[in-house]
Parts: sequence; C-alpha cells; structure tokens
Amino acid sequence: MEDRPRAEGPLRLDGRLRNLLVLDGTVFLVCAIALLVLYRVPLLLSPLALVLLILAAAALLVLDVVLWARRGARSIELEADILTIYRGRNLEESRLDRRSVRSVHARRRLGRGSVTILLTSGKRLRIREDPFPSGEFRRLVEALRRWR
Repeated sequence: MEDRPRAEGPLRLDGRLRNLLVLDGTVFLVCAIALLVLYRVPLLLSPLALVLLILAAAALLVLDVVLWARRGARSIELEADILTIYRGRNLEESRLDRRSVRSVHARRRLGRGSVTILLTSGKRLRIREDPFPSGEFRRLVEALRRWR
C-alpha cells in the first residue's frame, strides 16, 4: 500500500488564562518600574501621582482579564470552509463560513498580535494573541491568510 499524505485536520487553538496573566503581569511590572524611575526625578511625579498611576495600571490590567473572561475568544477552530470561535464564559459559538469573510488583516504592535476579520455584512471580528501561545497563533494567522 502506498503512503498517501493525510488531509490536515482542523487547526484548533485553546486560550489559557495563564498566558493572559503572564503577559498582563509583565506589562504591569514594566509600567511600575517606569513610574518608579520617573518618581526618582525631582519635581516630575509626586508620591500621590505615583500611587494613583500604579493603581490605574493595575485596574486596567484587571479589566483586561475580566473582559476576556466575559467575551474574549477562548477557543478557535479552523476547518476547510468554517471558522468557529468560542467566546466568553459560556463558550458562545460563532461560526463563519469562508464566503462570509471579506478580508483578514493581521498586525503586531509591541510584540502583541491580533487578527481582524472583516465580514461581508460589514461587521469586524478581532482576535487577540494574548491568551494563546505565540507560535500557535502565528500558525493560525498564516492558515487564515491561506484560507481566505
């Protein structure tokens, strides 16, 4: 019997809270260190401003985690003609047919990637890399570019 190449199965990515927490924790540490450096410069930052800015940074990062938990992409499956995205706490399913996708745009800013999918209905769907492993997310981006 000949060895035939197997058809690739669906590409599946599962987001993890741990990945998001590591990234947000790193961002918080960098912000806190930068603010402490600014505090050391006389007349640039008061102690109250330092505390308030650090608290604001922490609040924004907590908000990021809460928003991801409520409506962020938890899992993504890319099959031959269907892209399925499971979002939020209840894993609400969104199925997109290849014909309903007008374009796929990927970008990276400050090491953080995202994909924006423009649908024929005019809606935009954004998926951030933060909760997903970087290598797997890059594979998804390449697969989405070929898929479209």
